[in-house]
Amino acid sequence: MSASEAVSAGGGRRTNPWARSLLLLGAWLLVCAAVVLVGELLVGPLRGSVGVADNDLERWFAAHRTGLGTSIAADLTLLGETVTALILTPVLALSVWLWKRTILPVAFMVAAVVGQGAVYLVTVNIVNRPRPPVPLLDKGLDPTHSYPSGHVAAATAMYGAAAVLLWTYGSARWRWLGVVLLVLPLLVALSRLYEGVHHLSDVVASLMFVAGWLTIEGSILLRAARTVGTPDSASQRPSAAQS
Repeated sequence: MSASEAVSAGGGRRTNPWARSLLLLGAWLLVCAAVVLVGELLVGPLRGSVGVADNDLERWFAAHRTGLGTSIAADLTLLGETVTALILTPVLALSVWLWKRTILPVAFMVAAVVGQGAVYLVTVNIVNRPRPPVPLLDKGLDPTHSYPSGHVAAATAMYGAAAVLLWTYGSARWRWLGVVLLVLPLLVALSRLYEGVHHLSDVVASLMFVAGWLTIEGSILLRAARTVGTPDSASQRPSAAQS
């Protein structure tokens, strides 16, 4: 039995691309529904409790702004800008391809960013949450698109996916970089709170839903990548079948 036949016989159903695509779509729908539901709670039943605490925190940030802090926040915000995601995501995807030469890790990176972006676009057009009642340092934003934070979601998807790939495929001496990458979304979250453009619950929701999305799509794509996406696994399967 050839290597390709063994892989097909032993795991074809488990690694069928259409099955993975359907699983990803179903997972995305569940994540999106959960994010919208939480948003509706924040603008509805929880408005008088969570909303009050959120606004108080934003007033504290606004009262403690400094020239240096404002400059640093503006720089950190760039880490999660749309233009950053549009430039960095293809670069990261190409780097993953050159590194692993398999499609599933690349698909994981792309799905991370595209998936979170789609959740954001759906949610902000359903959940109309006003931005905090403080002066906004980031001008020109839609006043009812506070929930969730697109900057935080994009940063978590990009740098979080890169961290997952480093932990999954990288050697021990490079895995520490994954921890460093996970700090970046937290810095973006802090900068958006400082600028007064999001509530704490907005940025927490973005961190949590993207973390969940990465976990789910990783279990669908990277598990398959480890079993059928490498030459070693393909060469080992026939031996097990022939024995």
